[in-house]
Amino acid sequence: MTRNRLLLVQTGTPPTAIRQAHGDLPRWFRTLLAPWQTQLTTVRVFEDEPLPTPDNQTIAVLTGSWAMVTDRLAWSERTADWIRQAVAIDMPLFGVCYGHQLMAHALGARWRINPGGRGKRQPNHYAVAMGYR
Repeated sequence: MTRNRLLLVQTGTPPTAIRQAHGDLPRWFRTLLAPWQTQLTTVRVFEDEPLPTPDNQTIAVLTGSWAMVTDRLAWSERTADWIRQAVAIDMPLFGVCYGHQLMAHALGARWRINPGGRGKRQPNHYAVAMGYR
């Protein structure tokens, strides 16, 4: 089966200085995915754009964000609901940073904020999702 549609689920936008120097996230992912894409649609969920009905002929890529999954923002929780629907029909999903954390949250993983702060690279959510405590 060939999947030729890509859905970019944009969960945030970089700070102004980064956007001015490097563009917004859709540009980054279009460049990265160019060799494989035939159709790329971007949905800015953090701006409350509605997600399409999940379908298993589309590959969804969930981007990183400057938000935190633990904040449980309304748009993020709606996206988590959508992820559960997508998983139920075996839609291929790929999460980057916030995107994979949101996928873990949607599928029942629990974690806590790293007491060492951001960037300490301690993926507690992986351990909990895999059954380790």
